[in-house]
Amino acid sequence: MGQVLLNKVKASLPFLLILLLPATFYLAPYMGAKRLHISRESVGEAWPFTFDKGTLSCLKPKLLIVTDTKAKVTYALNWHTLLMAPNKSWRSVEESLLPSASTPAPEQGLRLIQEQAVSLCTCSMLDFRPQC
Repeated sequence: MGQVLLNKVKASLPFLLILLLPATFYLAPYMGAKRLHISRESVGEAWPFTFDKGTLSCLKPKLLIVTDTKAKVTYALNWHTLLMAPNKSWRSVEESLLPSASTPAPEQGLRLIQEQAVSLCTCSMLDFRPQC
């Protein structure tokens, strides 16, 4: 009985791989995502966004996003990510920026946030830097 079951499992293995492979490709970028919680309080005057708290993520090299923690809205932080945005319902980061009059320079603050996101992409499992 055990040998028959083992043979059936072996025979169905290629079929199972065909079913699971697309899911693996879809989920892979999210499985290894590196995240950093950021806030207006932690960034200070350079905070460029209309929301107060967010999660900065590097899904894989060059895919950089920030998510408004409260509204659960995700914004693409660079053009590479923006190309994928229509497929993921992500918005352009421009939609989340404060007006220029309310902060010294939202573009400078955004560059700082983007640099933090890029540094997340360079983190390894053995990296103990604060952003990792």
